[in-house]
Amino acid sequence: MRRVLERVTTEFVAAEDRLRLAGVSAEGRVVLWLTRRLLERLLPALFAWLEGTGPAADGAAGAMGAAPALWEFQQQWAQSAALAALQAGPPVPADAADAVGLVTTVSVASSAAALSLTFMDEAQGLEAVLPMSAANLRQWLQVVWRQYVRAEWPLELWPAWLREEPGGSAGTRPAYLH
Repeated sequence: MRRVLERVTTEFVAAEDRLRLAGVSAEGRVVLWLTRRLLERLLPALFAWLEGTGPAADGAAGAMGAAPALWEFQQQWAQSAALAALQAGPPVPADAADAVGLVTTVSVASSAAALSLTFMDEAQGLEAVLPMSAANLRQWLQVVWRQYVRAEWPLELWPAWLREEPGGSAGTRPAYLH
């Protein structure tokens, strides 16, 4: 069954050593389990998409261009702006899920302005689509970052522009969970 998620809560569950993504769709609630191995394959593609879209990518020619310091600052600024626009809501309860799945595949579909992640548990026949704008993706990645820190998982794959605020230090942003 395919579900389009309207709202999600992402958190690390130590007993499972996984991230739990609890979501709400028109069809009900769903819980998806994401392994570190899966995330470490997915995250670089999401970082690359953000680095190639929006004002932070325009004019600075990316990290390999003529102005990498400016590009890095623009990425940090875009990240900070997305977090400032985040509006907290109640968490999605994971205990009342209509469907539960261990994500084995994630499909990424993107355009210049948005992307969608389709999380699949092929064994259960479960598909959950999470559509996101660039700002939504930045917000969700910040949540995932904080859960990585909480899980004490390796942080090397995370770009500096997501870890640090301009004039701040790594990990200084609040831990938004939903």
